[in-house]
Amino acid sequence: MTTRSPTPVLTLHVLSPKGARSARISGIPQNIAVLNRVCTAQGRHFEHQAPAAVKDGRVELQLLAQSLTTLTTLQLPKLREP
Repeated sequence: MTTRSPTPVLTLHVLSPKGARSARISGIPQNIAVLNRVCTAQGRHFEHQAPAAVKDGRVELQLLAQSLTTLTTLQLPKLREP
């Protein structure tokens, strides 16, 4: 029986303080295939977005203007509507 190593816990916060832009993040451990994604920007508060695929230790994404995007291997909590 072989055992797989568990997916490491990784959380990254990516800030786009000015305009919208593309970003490429490298150096992600090879055993991470996907990162859950959440974005906070004007009019968007902790908005769940489609998971980001990781290929060859890299992820590419589009950042909104004046936004904070969180990428994580952790499960995202369900939020209640106000």
